[in-house]
Amino acid sequence: MVTALLVGGGGGTWLLLGRADAAGRATITRVGDACPLVPGELLARVVPKPAAAVRAKSGSGDSAKTVCAWKAQTQPQVPDQKVRNLSVEITVRQDDRATMGSAKEKTFYAGRRQRNERLLNTTSGSAVFGKVIAAEGVGDEAYTLYNKNEKGAFPRGGAFLMARFQNVDVLISLDGMDIPSESRTPTLDARPLDEQTARRTVTDLGRRVVQGLAACGGRCR
Repeated sequence: MVTALLVGGGGGTWLLLGRADAAGRATITRVGDACPLVPGELLARVVPKPAAAVRAKSGSGDSAKTVCAWKAQTQPQVPDQKVRNLSVEITVRQDDRATMGSAKEKTFYAGRRQRNERLLNTTSGSAVFGKVIAAEGVGDEAYTLYNKNEKGAFPRGGAFLMARFQNVDVLISLDGMDIPSESRTPTLDARPLDEQTARRTVTDLGRRVVQGLAACGGRCR
């Protein structure tokens, strides 16, 4: 039997639940829209005056991905313009005859973490990567990764949160900078999003996204 629960009210996210996974929990078989997983009040704090969300979907083989992205617009009458870009990417890994989706996700997560741990102090373009740091209380496992680019026209800082929850992969990306609104030399005065703020913010976002996914818990088995 497959049960569905609507999370987030009208127009929210449908989570379709199938049989239990290897740990005895329900397997999420579809996430229709990632956008409602980020509550409006939290989005407003992270991305000031957000433009309309941009949605995308893709799928291949045994996985299906949905992405939601937001970009801050110009904020009137503030001391600093907070330039922010946020994306939430949800990938659902399906079961097959040989392997449960949750086992596939665990293997994928471990491999990506190992690759990201090797990025410490390396560069991609002009961005320098920091440490992989575990994010507590987010799904089954999660970590954050920070990078900063101070060599471009505008300095930028950003963080990623990578998490796994049952058979679902969660990837949250946030980057940006602060520019004094009255600055006549914004390229010189811009400040990249700092590491502590970036890591803390993507961790908070990760908790809320996973809470939305977990809302199906005992009510949908």
